[in-house]
Amino acid sequence: MTTLYKLIERVKKDDEKAVEELLQRLSPKVKSAAQAACASEREDIKQELNVKIVQAAKKFSFEYTPGFWETVLKEGQQKQ
Repeated sequence: MTTLYKLIERVKKDDEKAVEELLQRLSPKVKSAAQAACASEREDIKQELNVKIVQAAKKFSFEYTPGFWETVLKEGQQKQ
């Protein structure tokens, strides 16, 4: 099984198999999110979410992702 990191790197290089694998991995989450909508809109919502997932994966930068402590410190500052 490919790690999510490697999978996203492949998606960023327009690897169609990686896109399919990413969407397959996230399909339970997509289906769950779509369940909140009425039945007639679920398929449209699933398609929109899949497009957004691919767009986000292509834009994602591992270099600018905050680490654990940056997140903890930010949360602490927001509560004050």
